[in-house]
Amino acid sequence: MRSVSKANDGVELIQKFLMDILKNKDLIRVTAMSKILDSMNKQMAMISGLAGGIAGISLLVAGVGVMNIMLVSVTERTREIGIRKSLGANKGAIMQQFIIEAAVTSSIGGIIGILFGCSATALVGKAAGVTAHPALNAVVIAFGSFCCHWPVFRVYACQESCRFKSHRCIKKRLNI
Repeated sequence: MRSVSKANDGVELIQKFLMDILKNKDLIRVTAMSKILDSMNKQMAMISGLAGGIAGISLLVAGVGVMNIMLVSVTERTREIGIRKSLGANKGAIMQQFIIEAAVTSSIGGIIGILFGCSATALVGKAAGVTAHPALNAVVIAFGSFCCHWPVFRVYACQESCRFKSHRCIKKRLNI
């Protein structure tokens, strides 16, 4: 049967036929596969939404962690920042350095994460005995969220690097 309405008509015919034979409604249960498929699709949508929510929380936690690491990096490099400022580097040049570093490290991390996810998908699929390939839209969404994610958390740390005064940076690192 090609359509849902025909399937429902078939279910009614089978139920009527079995009711005529068995005469007990409790013994009969006829279900169209379309209803089971609809139920499974709803469950899969719910699981996908839950997984997406967990992934979003993971991205938030990772972003805060990376921001803290970058703030430590900025703090550890106060002498370098002070020397660059005393040699005439403006805020834009220092900001550009930290943003480029953030972009490169984030890109490498994003690519490693995508490669790990694709490999894990293939390995789990092989272990389960099915052919599993990562969905292209999942890879695009992952890379897109990473591209939108890194500037939000890294720009703050980069701005902090520009706040330092050159003489204080050098003085702080030399313990004067």
